[in-house]
Amino acid sequence: MDYSLKSIGEIIVAKSDEQSIFEKEDKDIAIVIIYPDYVYGLMSLEVEQEITILSWLHKAKRDVLQVYPHNNKEQQKRGVFNTRSPIRPNPIGLHDVIIKKIKALDNGYYELKVIPVEGKTLDCLDETPIIDIKTNAEQRKKLIQNKQDGLIPTKETEELKLYCRYAWERKLLSGFNGNMSIKTTDSTCLITASGSVKKELDKSKLALVNIKNAELLTGATPSSETKMHLEIYKTQAEAFAIVHVHPPKMLALMNKVGADNFIKLDLFEADTFKKKLGICSAFPAGSQKLASEVAKLSLTYQAIFMQKHGLCTWGKTLSEALALAEELEILAEIQLNSI
Repeated sequence: MDYSLKSIGEIIVAKSDEQSIFEKEDKDIAIVIIYPDYVYGLMSLEVEQEITILSWLHKAKRDVLQVYPHNNKEQQKRGVFNTRSPIRPNPIGLHDVIIKKIKALDNGYYELKVIPVEGKTLDCLDETPIIDIKTNAEQRKKLIQNKQDGLIPTKETEELKLYCRYAWERKLLSGFNGNMSIKTTDSTCLITASGSVKKELDKSKLALVNIKNAELLTGATPSSETKMHLEIYKTQAEAFAIVHVHPPKMLALMNKVGADNFIKLDLFEADTFKKKLGICSAFPAGSQKLASEVAKLSLTYQAIFMQKHGLCTWGKTLSEALALAEELEILAEIQLNSI
C-alpha cells in the first residue's frame, strides 16, 4: 500500500510591503505557487473563494507526542492530538485562506495570492510544501447562490413582491397557495417558487424559467403550476403577466350555484366582466391537461376559472391581471350576499 505524498506546490510568505495591495494591513499575505503538473486542479476556483490549504510542515519534529500549548511552559503538557501544534507524527498544516488573486505565470506555474480568513493566521515558513487544497462547501454554495441571484432581474422581482403581497392582503390567496409570473424576455419568465409564502417574497423564492422548454435557468424550484403559465405564454401572445389565485368567494359561489349561474347578476359591471371569464372543467392541479385546457381558453378569455381549483388571469402587466381577479372576486361576493 502506497502512503507517499506528492507536493503540488509551496507557500511563500509575502513581504510586508505587499499588504497594501489588499488594504489588509492587519493580515498576513502569502503567495501560493502551484506546480505545472497540478494547475488543472485549480479549474473553477475564483477570487474571494475560501479554501483550506493542507501543507506538510517539513521542519517540524515528528518524534514528540507531548507539548506545552503555544510553547508556554507555565501550562501543563498536552498530547499533540489535543493541540494545533505543528509537532506531530505526520505534521500536516491546515490553513483557511481567501483567494485574492489568481495568476498564470510564464513558466507554467500558477500563483495564488491569499489572506487568512477572519480570526485565523497563516502560521507557516517560507517554501512550506503544499499537499492538497480543499474548498469550503458552505462558502462555495453562497458564491453560487450570489451568482444566481445576479441573474434574477431586480425590476420584475420587485413587481412580484408588490403584487403577491397585495393579493395576500386582499385574501385572494393565503398560506402557500397561488402563484404569479411575469415575462422578463420573449423567452424567459420569472415565477414564484413552489411552496413560497407570497406575503414575504424575496429573490430566494423565485425561479427564472425558459418558456419554450421549461428549463430552470436559476433560482428555486418553480411553482407546480409552471406548466400552465408556460402554455399560456406560448399560446396567448398578449400575455406578459399571469396571476393564479384561490379566491374564496368565487370558490364558494361555484360550489353553491354551479357553472350555469356563476357570476350571474343584474349589473352592468357583471355583464362587462362576465364576457372576459371562461370556465375550465376540473383537472388535477399541476397536470399537463389542465395547463393545455387553460391555455386554449386564454385565446378567448382573459380570466379562466378552474373548477375545484381557482382562478387564472393574464394581462400585459401584473397590475392588470390582478385587477381583473379582484373585480371578479367582488362580483362573486355580491352574488353570494344576494342569494
